Amino acid sequence: MSRLKTLSEGYKQLRARLEQGGGAERIKRQHDQGKLTARERVAALLDKDGPWVEIGLLVAWDQYDGQAPAAGVVTGLGRIGGRPVVVVANDATVKAGSWWPETIKKILRAQEIAMRQRIPIIYLVDSAGVNLPYQGGVFPGQYGAARIFYYNSIMRRYLKVPQIAAVMGPCIAGGAYLPALSDVIFMVDGTGGGCRNAGRCRDAYRDQCRCALPSQRRCGVPGPDPRVYHPASPRLTSRAPRARLEA
Repeated sequence: MSRLKTLSEGYKQLRARLEQGGGAERIKRQHDQGKLTARERVAALLDKDGPWVEIGLLVAWDQYDGQAPAAGVVTGLGRIGGRPVVVVANDATVKAGSWWPETIKKILRAQEIAMRQRIPIIYLVDSAGVNLPYQGGVFPGQYGAARIFYYNSIMRRYLKVPQIAAVMGPCIAGGAYLPALSDVIFMVDGTGGGCRNAGRCRDAYRDQCRCALPSQRRCGVPGPDPRVYHPASPRLTSRAPRARLEA
């Protein structure tokens, strides 16, 4: 076998392994929760038999003792209804979709493609936030995690690049900022990222909750008037008191 064929075969085997994310056991756990994996979500979202160009599959594959296949996020380009889009999907089978330093680079790269090509970007959010043992490599620097949210603002305010977020699981810390800065948010009821008072919800008080979205009305602790904080209402300058939660 020639060297080229040997390398090609080795790459195919590596790709197949990386596409399994956190492995068969974690994929099964995801399915047992009634949830699809990141790659299954992307496949269901895009046009059937349409093109899919993945960006950064090999990122971090040889780091962190193999614990961060594809840096825990699937990024690439495809088509929906014949229209080109960029997709960013957290892989919850890899450390609950948490962000590694290389995850930031992949998300930034996806956003840059969307901005340069002026095409919509879709975030499929299922993330536990930053992987705390490695947060030192996530936040600092010109191209740290904050730049993701800077790009969010640039696309929304100046470039008018559509940003669509679907919250399909945990939506914590940085994982919450992405949908918060998007133009449209879809939330799967009962999976995560819900009410601002999550963790203290009581279904018995569902109707008393004043959270902003119907899918968030899960607790009995009133939230502040959402109009006060709405970016489209700059003339509302007064601040409603935040509800205090008992420990």
